[in-house]
Amino acid sequence: MAESTHQVRFRGATVVKTFSLRHGDEAEREWTNLVLLDRWAPGSAPRPVSREVADGAVRVTMSRVPGVPLAGTPLTGARLRAALDALVRMRTAVPPAVLATLPPRRSGPVEMAAHLHAALGATSYAGDAVVGEALVAAGDWLSKEPVAPPTPEELMLTHGDGNLANLVWDGSTCRVVDHEDGGVGDLPYEVADLVEHVTVVLPGLLAEDGLRTHLDRLGLLTGPAATRLAQRRALLATFWLVMLLPGNRGHHRNPPGSDRAQAVRLLEHLAALG
Repeated sequence: MAESTHQVRFRGATVVKTFSLRHGDEAEREWTNLVLLDRWAPGSAPRPVSREVADGAVRVTMSRVPGVPLAGTPLTGARLRAALDALVRMRTAVPPAVLATLPPRRSGPVEMAAHLHAALGATSYAGDAVVGEALVAAGDWLSKEPVAPPTPEELMLTHGDGNLANLVWDGSTCRVVDHEDGGVGDLPYEVADLVEHVTVVLPGLLAEDGLRTHLDRLGLLTGPAATRLAQRRALLATFWLVMLLPGNRGHHRNPPGSDRAQAVRLLEHLAALG
């Protein structure tokens, strides 16, 4: 299990996240995102209250947003619309001149592709045949097809983590929390990160036919954006298959056979890419 980068404490109407300085810039990313969203899209995320540095740690205090995390609930109907709308609010919130001053989100598409290409090249797998087939197919794809970087018009501020636990639902609206991986991303990748997240895919919380209506509304079903979305979904499906392999942190956290189910999904994505 990866070492936690921060501790969280709830204090009445506020939340305090304490980050160890040895973990890098997570606190700065969190604070920057909260400040920018409070200015340009107030109400879409916790309100920043204070940032303090002391005793080798950074304490970021923010408001506590109403509602409950979407994690573990079907991502359909009003919940799906609200989740995607939360990403769109972040997309349209921050002016391009401000985005140009910010770092990329962690594990963006180009960085992810390079990481996976190296990981697959170093992976020796002799288990389930379908899993093996998917690993080989993904490795071949990443060797032959460069992952397209975001286009300038797609750039957006993002929290950088598609886990549904980071979307807090109050019955009508989702607010985005946990911004320690935040920075600049693009909408196709952020949507892919949400809908391909293992906590959504393995329990079957999302129906593809219901998703298509919303992707059409967001302009992600036609043209270059659709191509980038399909590529990014395959990329993140590859990431989760690697995480589900024996010896990696997702293997023992999920039911037996999860790696095979993920391999089938990945092969479908790769087939759709042609």
